[in-house]
Amino acid sequence: MNTDQLSYFALVYQIGSYATAAKRIPMSTQGLVKSISSLESELGVSLFERDEHGNRVPTRYAAMLMEYVGHWDNDYAALTRGFEALRAQEQRQIRLGSSLGIIGMIGLEFCYEFSSLHPGVSITPSELRDDICDQALRDKSFDLSLTLAPFPPDFITLPLCSIPLSFWIPLDDPLGEKDHLELHDFEDRNVAMPGQGFKCFDTFLGMCEAEGVSLGEIVTSSEVYKFYNFSIEGKGLGFTAKHIAESPAFNQNPRMRSLPLSDYRWTVGISHLAERKLLPHELLFQDFCLSRVKQIMRLYADE
Repeated sequence: MNTDQLSYFALVYQIGSYATAAKRIPMSTQGLVKSISSLESELGVSLFERDEHGNRVPTRYAAMLMEYVGHWDNDYAALTRGFEALRAQEQRQIRLGSSLGIIGMIGLEFCYEFSSLHPGVSITPSELRDDICDQALRDKSFDLSLTLAPFPPDFITLPLCSIPLSFWIPLDDPLGEKDHLELHDFEDRNVAMPGQGFKCFDTFLGMCEAEGVSLGEIVTSSEVYKFYNFSIEGKGLGFTAKHIAESPAFNQNPRMRSLPLSDYRWTVGISHLAERKLLPHELLFQDFCLSRVKQIMRLYADE
């Protein structure tokens, strides 16, 4: 029994046809039948049989084998991730995960700056949606991750910064005269913001529910420009953050402003699995990230 045989068996099991499965592989139907027959001989069971209509259906033995294949696939994937982690350690490579938006705040060049300060250490960054990023760290696809609060309890997290979260508002909107927003300002208001899988979405909706605030339409996207345009067009309040709103791409329109929402912050940390002890070059990178973010926060404070 080898991996090819198990893959072929799983495909026939899922499709229910030797001919169709053979085209998908691709290989001849005769060759596929021979491979499955060899597997049946080795196991001493029949994996497929004909029903009263002549259709090929899996036996109970096939169902049991399919369960094994599912476990084997998961175990093999975990083994592969483990090998990748060991190779990364040997090569002094840091596989860095990041929730969307964090690297944009820090600046991608910080990875290259660290590598220039520490020759032989390389950073491979990947940006993902909040929930996917957390799960990838949990699955050991990353060594470190730039994560957002609330931080999972199975992570050890070094907090880096906490930034006011804001909403874009046209100046001709009555709310444009305020210094900050309160939750009651969102009553019956349309809102554009990141959706499911983003921690800010669940946090904001939870805050509104706790205060009894009923929102209007909620438009979701992962693109910040859509939130900005949503507000410019007078459709409602567009989600943003201080570092985004103050960037040259967004601070040129005199008809727009962003207002912070009281007690609503975007808290960033750098995380690793609690079960994992960081290597010396990973500890150096963690400290570098903290120093870099502190510099950025001072710049915002000066502004």
